[in-house]
Amino acid sequence: MFFNIEMELRFVLKSMTKLIENYYFEDAFRWWEEYRDLGRISETEQQFITQDNGRWISLGLVVGEKQLG
Repeated sequence: MFFNIEMELRFVLKSMTKLIENYYFEDAFRWWEEYRDLGRISETEQQFITQDNGRWISLGLVVGEKQLG
């Protein structure tokens, strides 16, 4: 399960994995809007996100490399 970049970073570091890179995608809300416009988002989620003005929409990436030995 993924909650946010900070929690994922802690998991990567705790599992003795070398951190390669991590960041948030700045266009996440725009991507969500495009996906919504394709009709693939439930009405309930659309209302929640639209009412919230996208404040909780984020997409992040954490890449780690397992260290052997």
